[in-house]
Amino acid sequence: MKINDSINTICKTIDDNIDELAGKNIQLLSQNIVAHLRNLVERVALKIYSDGKDIYPDNYDNIKKAVQNLKSKGQYKFLQQFYKFTQHSVSHYSPDGDSSYRLMLKYYVSLQKIKTFLQSEYQLEVLHNLDQFPFTQDPDTQQYYEKIAECIENNEQGNSFPYKDRCYILSVKPFVVHGKIYYQITFTTAHNKVSKFERMIAFTSIEIPSNYAVNFEMEVIDVKIHENIKIPVNIITNYRISIRPCEIDNFSKIFGIDTKNKVRNERNQLMQFLTSTGLNLLDIVGFEENYYEKTKDKILQNYKSRFFEVLDKCRDLIINQRPGSNVIRYLLFIMNNVVIKQQYNGENTCEKLSSPNLNW
Repeated sequence: MKINDSINTICKTIDDNIDELAGKNIQLLSQNIVAHLRNLVERVALKIYSDGKDIYPDNYDNIKKAVQNLKSKGQYKFLQQFYKFTQHSVSHYSPDGDSSYRLMLKYYVSLQKIKTFLQSEYQLEVLHNLDQFPFTQDPDTQQYYEKIAECIENNEQGNSFPYKDRCYILSVKPFVVHGKIYYQITFTTAHNKVSKFERMIAFTSIEIPSNYAVNFEMEVIDVKIHENIKIPVNIITNYRISIRPCEIDNFSKIFGIDTKNKVRNERNQLMQFLTSTGLNLLDIVGFEENYYEKTKDKILQNYKSRFFEVLDKCRDLIINQRPGSNVIRYLLFIMNNVVIKQQYNGENTCEKLSSPNLNW
């Protein structure tokens, strides 16, 4: 079968199941859909990898190369993550009806992304009735989300302004209105001691990574809830990854490298790269050698490297799977100052963890 035919066959099976079971047996419906998700993601990955050519969808070597191809391209990160989810959840066992329904609550957003991606990139219309999947959503909540989505799309009121502080994102809750994905963001100011009373909520149509500190641009819009009741709602219109300088400095100290007041230009270029690609530091150090060096040259330009000296050491530790590599992987992914400082061991290195200054 050609790749398009293979994708269409899987998606038609999902559509037929929704038509047949949506109002009858939601658990069986969920089981039937979940069983096809890994195959669907693999075929979409093949579609990208083939670059318009027709290759065998069921060739294992091609599938392996196609999935590997996703890893170095930030615009396909959602597919890479979705594939990992399906590997863990549906590859080696068949979840029961209740578990499958909970998985669908999680995977629905990813299916919406696949539908939009295939339509915009390849003019391939699939998953025609995905929005008819029967979620048990509170009607008042759904109506509230619809009004917020309308404000985000119209974007007529309020003035966009930069939120003055860096923020940590505490949670991201996606919701769907008329087939489009929006996000409820809970965040707080990025400092070491955070109180639950400092939390704020905003809404956006932008998918924002939640693992690093960020800067927001926001609008405050009055949303009409009832006839005479309006409430102000924060709408995020733009963002930028903005890892705190203290986080970079304290992480670098683990490897005995002083970056304080020495990486401003390098940091700015790196933050711009992370924002534009959707990648994270762990993705970067995991690149193949050639792509890693090209990325380093692109970010550094003519700036002297200091923080990339740290990333070079991280890369060596992780690729060679040396003791302590899992700790470094985690720290690279979250870059949270409180967590980083808890790992630091002063002047003493830890030989059991490949000699960084880790307190383990």
